[in-house]
Amino acid sequence: MNDSARRARPTSHSYFSHGLKLHFLDWGNETGAPVLLVHGSQDHCHNWDWTSERLCQRYHVITPDLRGHGDSEWARGSS
Repeated sequence: MNDSARRARPTSHSYFSHGLKLHFLDWGNETGAPVLLVHGSQDHCHNWDWTSERLCQRYHVITPDLRGHGDSEWARGSS
């Protein structure tokens, strides 16, 4: 099996909070201690892909898209 076939793949999830649809990636490993990786002000959840791929071997990694970033909605009425 080559390296690309063994690479971890996250699952994509959305939920609603205060009427906004927000997105996050779950890198699995339900038995690992939880780790939340939050991106910077101009980024999105995929900025953590290379880190998450390695950490998910040992931890349950969650990477959210903050409001207005990636696949999360902007706040209504804001620019």
